[in-house]
Amino acid sequence: MHVSASGRCVALIDMDFFYCACERALDPSLLGLPMAVVQYNPYENSKSSGGGENIGGVVSLPAQPAAARVAVRDGRVLLPAAQNGSIIAVSYEARERGVTRFFRGREAVAKCPELVLVQVPTSHGKSDMGVYRDFGAKALALIHRTCGEGALTEKARESHTDGGGETAASVDEMYVDLTRPARALLGATSYADVLSEAAAAGTHVAGAEEAEAEAEKGAQPTGMLARNSFRAGHAGQVVRRIGEASAAWWQRTPDEWDEGEIQLAAGAVIVARARAAVSAELGFTCSAGIAANKLLAKLCGGLHKPNQQTLLPRGAVHALLDPLPIDRLRGFGGKLGAILREGRPDLGLPGYATAGELRSGGGAAAARLLRGEWSHPGEEAARAVRMASGCDDDAVRERPLAKQVGACKNFSGARGSVRGPIDSRAGLAEWASQLAEDIAARLAQQREEHGRIATTLVAHVSLDGQAGRSRRSQLRDPSACGIARQGVELLGPLLELRPPTRLGITNFGFSADSFEKEAHPKERGSLQRLFSAAAAAAPTQPRTAAGGASGRGRGRGSVGGASSKGAGRSRGGVGSGGPSGGGLPAYFTKASVAKSCMPPKALSRFAERGAG
Repeated sequence: MHVSASGRCVALIDMDFFYCACERALDPSLLGLPMAVVQYNPYENSKSSGGGENIGGVVSLPAQPAAARVAVRDGRVLLPAAQNGSIIAVSYEARERGVTRFFRGREAVAKCPELVLVQVPTSHGKSDMGVYRDFGAKALALIHRTCGEGALTEKARESHTDGGGETAASVDEMYVDLTRPARALLGATSYADVLSEAAAAGTHVAGAEEAEAEAEKGAQPTGMLARNSFRAGHAGQVVRRIGEASAAWWQRTPDEWDEGEIQLAAGAVIVARARAAVSAELGFTCSAGIAANKLLAKLCGGLHKPNQQTLLPRGAVHALLDPLPIDRLRGFGGKLGAILREGRPDLGLPGYATAGELRSGGGAAAARLLRGEWSHPGEEAARAVRMASGCDDDAVRERPLAKQVGACKNFSGARGSVRGPIDSRAGLAEWASQLAEDIAARLAQQREEHGRIATTLVAHVSLDGQAGRSRRSQLRDPSACGIARQGVELLGPLLELRPPTRLGITNFGFSADSFEKEAHPKERGSLQRLFSAAAAAAPTQPRTAAGGASGRGRGRGSVGGASSKGAGRSRGGVGSGGPSGGGLPAYFTKASVAKSCMPPKALSRFAERGAG
């Protein structure tokens, strides 16, 4: 059988109870125990236990040692403040005992007394999810490598259809377009071997039986399993063997297979290999869905968990989708899903309980529900009906590197409380230092892993009763001290009219952007010699009291309201920051490095390059 070039094969691979798995990788004593990971309590105070450094009322607890972040174990409360944290992950051992992500820590322990609660790492006065991002990045890279040439990977994102765009990329879910690798596998392997390996991997095949079981599984008093309940986890998610219908599907004769099914079977083989590689190298298990597009892969990826995979053939799409509640489909969880589900009582128009009802009702009827709520109700209704029919043209796109690295903090609590507004410049400086340390560490990681450096710093602030405002300027020094100092300087003009003892800062943060590729060491040396020669040939210019050159010469001048003195970026190759650094950006000069509190080792490296 020849497999045509039409049709796609897309997988959604989801790490099982990911945060719990990460914690078990850090602390193997947690293996096999019912456990949950809880967020830190932003309202804890300096009396909280834990032994870490206290920043703004939040105790800093790094990822390692992981045992220091255990909040409750063997009935002993070790971190009292974490008991009230919201749960972000539940192991399957705990789910079997009735614990879900709807609980807070204290409620979960009451439900399952043997539960182990682990708090997320904290630093700089907030949660530090870096260790989870690192594990996720390793899994993504491993899956991409295992899937082979031509595979496209994209971190899953929670999309919205009510104009809200997309949330941040998930750390534990990824889409993989397996179309090219699947065709390559079929070109190099017999179909019989492909089908045999896919069946041996225990690949479930979704259909009417799956739809009925999924609609009833974990049923709530108000009806079928809702989207949030499904995502929170329930006791129905257990490892099971493939059913008789799935086994029969794999045992069909060669002439009963169509081209699309053969391609999906090849995709199932590749996914099974990728899941095995993740388990072998990282110790994590993952579940997956294989289908013709992202919508269907996402849906069937949740049918059988943990450590299982499910394939959805084209002929079973309607059988699976029709009985499901609308909000179980990707993209129907916001305002659009609410309107389609609840209808428009003000117009006497009923809503749709299931995807099948929406598909059968058609675009014209759905458009009447959206009229007055959407600028283009006909187009949105047509798209919704297509998705209810299992059609999704959204391609898997490999996302570029982040455009910015930032950190911010909310202070929206009552004035005088731990989380209340920042009213003093001392408080601002303290938090600026914490946020800057976070950004500096991540900028260093960007430089090390991707060979790029940020060139612009942005500071933003929201004040009592005012809209947020921001200012930006060329990043002079990427160290923590340098970012904190420059960030506070940028905020200065925005706080000029505020009472010195009542600044009223309810949110502020810094971000670094405008990344540029770092020059190769040889190129950097050549550029430095060029700039040094140009500086030597230039006439000596007087300095300001701050140590920078007073000439504005060829600099760009004010950027986002910042002074051009010493911070202008050269248009013609020679910086306007004065001759002290040979025309190099300020953070390449020995003087600025010394003032920015960089460690001696880093300072010596700059000195070896001839800076300053």
